[in-house]
Amino acid sequence: MHRCLKVPELVTMICRELRSVAPASQMLAVALTARAFEDPALGLLWEVAVTLDALFNVLPVDIWKSSSAINGGTLMEFGRSLHADDLDRYRYYVSKIAIIDNKKSKSMGNIHAQCYVKLRRAFEQFYPGERFLPSPRLLHAISDGRCPLRELISVKLEYFALEDTNSDPFLHATLLALSSEAPRLQAFRLRTKRTLLPNTTFAPLLAAIAGLTSLRAFVATAVLDMPLAGHLASLPRLHTLSGLPPFIGPVGASHSSAPPQLCFPGLSTLDFAESPAPPSLIAKFLQIHMTTAPLRAFYVKMVRYHGQDESEHWESPVVMLQSLVSGACVDTLTAVILRGRRIPHEASTEWSLTPSDIQPLYTCRGLKIFTLDFDCFLEDFDDSTMEAMANAWLHLERLELLPISFDVDLDITLRGLLLMARRCRDLTVFRTTFCDRRFLNGVDDVYGVVQSKLSILDVGGVFLNMEDAQKVAAVLEEAFPNLTTLWNGMSPGTSTRDPAWNMVRKLLAESRRVRDKV
Repeated sequence: MHRCLKVPELVTMICRELRSVAPASQMLAVALTARAFEDPALGLLWEVAVTLDALFNVLPVDIWKSSSAINGGTLMEFGRSLHADDLDRYRYYVSKIAIIDNKKSKSMGNIHAQCYVKLRRAFEQFYPGERFLPSPRLLHAISDGRCPLRELISVKLEYFALEDTNSDPFLHATLLALSSEAPRLQAFRLRTKRTLLPNTTFAPLLAAIAGLTSLRAFVATAVLDMPLAGHLASLPRLHTLSGLPPFIGPVGASHSSAPPQLCFPGLSTLDFAESPAPPSLIAKFLQIHMTTAPLRAFYVKMVRYHGQDESEHWESPVVMLQSLVSGACVDTLTAVILRGRRIPHEASTEWSLTPSDIQPLYTCRGLKIFTLDFDCFLEDFDDSTMEAMANAWLHLERLELLPISFDVDLDITLRGLLLMARRCRDLTVFRTTFCDRRFLNGVDDVYGVVQSKLSILDVGGVFLNMEDAQKVAAVLEEAFPNLTTLWNGMSPGTSTRDPAWNMVRKLLAESRRVRDKV
């Protein structure tokens, strides 16, 4: 084994194979077994680290002792002081780690905090000026209070994802170090247990953001209140912003210092994921911060919990959409994804949306993707709605109109889809639940005049008679020669054992085989 691991080509092949299929423990075993650890091929095993335990394990085994942690686990501690020759293997491997990604772990490892202190002192004594921890370009870390995250920040850092457990007394220093020591940082993700950032996190975060001029993406599970959004608005290269809108009005939820008067000059994607705020508050946020932003994609998922408000009905998104299209993005917007969920699910069965609720979007002539997936009924969506959308969005590529349940059909027929496909020549994905009673009504009026790029069609829970299967297959084959996926079911993206729709799929598959042979 030792002689094999001295052959560079063989080591390289083993490492590449292990990196893709083996768990970290097996890769570590190979690295620790190799006496010729100087071979650069072993660096492949150290590009990605889940925790820093593996790195500390290259230190001599006789320096370790274990101690019981408060939570019942076992933390590793040094039993003696470190000497210069103890650091040989460690110094080699510490420079190899380019990625630290422990998003599936609950901590940064089982190393006691004192080990980091003693290791720093050993480097200061024997190798002054050298970094005693890796300098990753990608860091996904948990602020558990043991690992000094501040020491992992360097000029190489480009992506930083931080999970704040509210237990790290040094988080303040870590955030402050970003602006001065990570000038290349392009993406910052902050996951916290609180929707409102505590002042201990908020203040250093504001100070750091001002210097992150290379930042391109900011993603947080916290509220984007006025000062935070204002500081982010001044970043010239920021193109992706994700978070929660303020709960109570445009002045923010808890912090009220005045932000810089700039409005996201390069922002292209705005994502309000899992937002408990009503559309009216999102509208206020858009009116304040997004008037000049050249948005291309707008995502919002509104979640309303039982008892969160007095009304059983949600606000219409029309005010929110009016605020959205009143800004500069009316000429740049290409994707709008609107989702909404009530918890419990049954609480929303009395609420409905109509085409007038989304009518402001008709002014966005460049729209390519539109999804309406609210936990409610969709009323008055019919073939005339399809024609109105087709006339407004000539470049439409993906359309999803998903009601609360796929066993409640809309008034859309196959004729409406054909009319839309005739106008929207780039349409490739269409998902809704068609009208059972009138699915084939008027289809002969437009049959044979459509040649569309449509490749994915979801017809929802529409019932099809077996005697109509051949006609439907003929229409789909003629109009959509690129159709490769046909879904039907009671939930989106599924296929039930409906004999008629199975026959349609069979006929389409046979016609494709014949066409391919020709």
